[in-house]
Amino acid sequence: SVWETLMSNLADRLNHMNAIQRKWLYLQPIFARGALPQEQPRFRRVHEDFQGIMASIDADSLVKSFAEMRMREEHLHEMSTQLDMCQK
Repeated sequence: SVWETLMSNLADRLNHMNAIQRKWLYLQPIFARGALPQEQPRFRRVHEDFQGIMASIDADSLVKSFAEMRMREEHLHEMSTQLDMCQK
């Protein structure tokens, strides 16, 4: 059903966002100090995407809105992968 699909999509997005947030919280102070200059552009792209998503959530904090937010399915996975690359 539509409702089950929505809830499944929401669960996936929340899991991805939780992982991204944990990695971002760990890496943000490191990159804010200017460390790892070769990875700065990669982190900056993820940082901007993350901030954009968080601003959208802040503007409309309904869970259903987050589940229906227009974004490519693999976008959150790509963000997580990019943060992993920054961390290595």
